[in-house]
Amino acid sequence: MPMIPEALPITDEVIPSAKAKRITSKATVSAAGSVSATSSHAVVLVFVNQNTTIGGGAPTDSSSVVKVTMTRVDDRWLVSGFDPV
Repeated sequence: MPMIPEALPITDEVIPSAKAKRITSKATVSAAGSVSATSSHAVVLVFVNQNTTIGGGAPTDSSSVVKVTMTRVDDRWLVSGFDPV
């Protein structure tokens, strides 16, 4: 599958900058819940906990909620929307 244009800034800008600044981040899903679903479309709220370290600094923790929209294409569910709440 070709890369979507929205992902290009991540690969061209964000990743090289994060490597140069030695930024590491780990995200875990603490919970998820269905908002709506049909046989070809689903919306899920995802609760994410994230731990980030910059260089040799102390790690920081943060939490967020993301609305993930998924669309069924053939036999696969693909992310069609990813919006912070």
